[in-house]
Amino acid sequence: MQQKNRNNSRIGWIVTLVGAAMLLLFFLLLYPYHLRHREQTMLFLMNLDWIRETYLSREHGGVVRLVGDFVQQFFYYIGVGPVIVSALVTLLGVVWYKIMMQIRTLFRRGGEGETREEQTDIRGKRAGSWKVLACVVAILVALWEAGRECLIEYPLASTLQVLGWSAILLFALQCKDRSMVAWTFGIGIIAGCWLLDYEMLPGSKLFGKPNMTLERLMGLDVEASFGHWNKVGQLTENDKTNTVDIYYRNLSLAYQNRLPEAMMTRPQNGEEGLFIPVNENGNYFLFGAAGEAWWAVGDMTMAEHATLLGQIFSPRKMGSRYMKRLAEINLAKGDQAAADKYMRMLEQSLVHRKWALEKNIDVQTRELNLQTPDTLRLAGEVRLCLRSTLDRQPDNAMALQYLLCYDLLVRDLLSFTSDVQRYGCPRDVRLYEEAMLVVMASRPEMREAWQPLVRRQTYEDFEAFNQALIESKGHLDKIRPTYGTSYWYYLRLKPQ
Repeated sequence: MQQKNRNNSRIGWIVTLVGAAMLLLFFLLLYPYHLRHREQTMLFLMNLDWIRETYLSREHGGVVRLVGDFVQQFFYYIGVGPVIVSALVTLLGVVWYKIMMQIRTLFRRGGEGETREEQTDIRGKRAGSWKVLACVVAILVALWEAGRECLIEYPLASTLQVLGWSAILLFALQCKDRSMVAWTFGIGIIAGCWLLDYEMLPGSKLFGKPNMTLERLMGLDVEASFGHWNKVGQLTENDKTNTVDIYYRNLSLAYQNRLPEAMMTRPQNGEEGLFIPVNENGNYFLFGAAGEAWWAVGDMTMAEHATLLGQIFSPRKMGSRYMKRLAEINLAKGDQAAADKYMRMLEQSLVHRKWALEKNIDVQTRELNLQTPDTLRLAGEVRLCLRSTLDRQPDNAMALQYLLCYDLLVRDLLSFTSDVQRYGCPRDVRLYEEAMLVVMASRPEMREAWQPLVRRQTYEDFEAFNQALIESKGHLDKIRPTYGTSYWYYLRLKPQ
C-alpha cells in the first residue's frame, strides 16, 4: 500500500510538472506579447503616498490589487510574465486537486453505518475514481484561469484573488467536522472580503481564450515600442490585410529607408497604411500605435496628441509606454519642465528607473533637433503636417518618403507632382519613376524636367504594361502575376 501511494505521489508530481511546463512554453513561445503589453498599460510607483491613495484608500482598497500590480510590473522583462503566470495557474490547479480530495475525506467522515467492506471498497476502487475526478477538476480550473489570462486587460490580481478564495475554501475544508467547516468558511469569507476588495473576479470577463490574431498585433505594438524594427518586419512577413499589420510593416520599411522600394510588394489599404486615423472610432491601442508614425516623421505635436489619447483611454490612464513616449516628445520639443514631470514618475518605478536616468544623461550629451511649434491643426490634415515638418527640416528623409508615398497611396498625382517640385525626391527609386511616367503621360510639360530622372528600363516596362493591359481587355487578374507589384497596377485597382 505504501509503495502504491509513493507511485501515485510520483505520478501526481509528474503530471503537475508537465502541466506547468506546457503552460510556460505556451505563454513563453506562443503567447508572450499579451503579458508584456499588459505591463505597458500600467505603471507601478514605489511611492508610499501614491500606493496609499491608489490601493489602500477606502475608495480603491485592495491588498491583492497592490500585490498583483507590484508583481505585474516585472512582466516588462522577457520571460518573467510567462514564468509567473504559469506558476500561479499551476498552483491554482494543485489547490483545487486538494480541495476535491478534502471533499472526499469530509464525506467519508460524515458517513455513518458503513460496513468494513464498504470502507475498504472506498479506499480502493472508489478512491482511485475520485482521484481521477479530482485531477479532471483541477485541470479544468487551471485551463479556465489560463484562458482568462489570455485576455488583453486581465489583471494579475484577479488570478491572485481566485487563488486566495480557493485557499480559504481549502483551509475551511481541512477542519475535522462539517460544523467547523461552515464556521471557518464564514470567517474566511469576512477576512477575504477585506483582503480581496469585495470582488470575486475584478475587472475581468468570466471566460477567455487565446486569440492569435490579437497576439500578433500585440507583438507588433510591443516590438515597435522597443524599436525592434527588424522583428516587426519579421512579424509582418505574411500578406496580412489588417490595417495594423500594413501600418507597422510600412513603418518598419521606412526605418530601413526601404518604404518606396518595397511598399507595393504587399497589399495596401490607402492612407491608413501610413497613418492610423486618430478619431472617435479609435481606441487606446490604435491611438498608441498611431503616435509611432508621427514620432518617426518628427511631428511632435501630432505624436503627443495621439499618445495622450492612448493614455487617457487606456485601462490605468498612466501606462509606462505612454509615459516614456511623452517624456521623449517633450524632450524633443525642448520643454524640459514637462519632460521632468514624466521622468520623475518613471524614476520611481523599479523597472523603468534605469531608462529614465539614462535618457536624462543622453539628453545632456546631445542636441535634439525635432522641435515642433505649437501649431493648431486638425488630426486628419496629414499632408499639411508633413509639409510643415519638411519646411522646418528639409533634410528629414523619413518625412519626405512618407509624404511622397502618402500622395501615391491616395492616388493624388497632382500633389505628388507639387511635392516633388517643392522638396525633390531620391533618384533611382522605381516607385517614383513609375508615378512620374503616369504624370508625364497626361502632362507633357513635365517631360523636360522628369525624363532624365527615369531609367530606360522603367520606360520599357511602362510600354509593356500598357500593351499587356490592352491585350487583356482590362482584366487585371491576367496581368497581375507580371505587374501586380507596380504602381501602374495599383492605380487601376478600385480604392478600398
